[in-house]
Amino acid sequence: MVRKWRNDDEIRQFMVFRDEISPDQQRNWFASVDNPLNHYSLIIYQGEKVGLTHVKNVDLRSQSAEGGMFIYRKDLRNSVFGYRAAIVGSDWCFYEMSLKVITGTVLKENGRAIRFNVGLGHVFDPEVPGIDVLTCRLTREAYERVRSGLIEAIK
Repeated sequence: MVRKWRNDDEIRQFMVFRDEISPDQQRNWFASVDNPLNHYSLIIYQGEKVGLTHVKNVDLRSQSAEGGMFIYRKDLRNSVFGYRAAIVGSDWCFYEMSLKVITGTVLKENGRAIRFNVGLGHVFDPEVPGIDVLTCRLTREAYERVRSGLIEAIK
């Protein structure tokens, strides 16, 4: 199911790795992330699986990790729904895992993801010429400055 979602053109066009993923590639990928430093979770809404979120490459020494998500169900993509999933994930990272920073990677042309991450409190690093991705980071302090407003907005 997740590979089918990830290979869908509407999702794949916004990913850094945009090639179609084969069953063998998926098996190899899963073997590489099946450990305590990588956490992948289905996003479930009203009993339906609608997306995927992840916290990967957790570094306990620096208290950091990479985060990301995608919403497969089209009618939930341009809504507050993504923020609901992100708040749950951010709370878990900062308050349960005691992380200090979550980083992300976004395609420069993905305006929706850029706006979404800025809304969560992410700060983007300066653009690197010739590179089509941007890196952003969310600190616990920045998240806490916007968290209560986000919770009000999603009610």
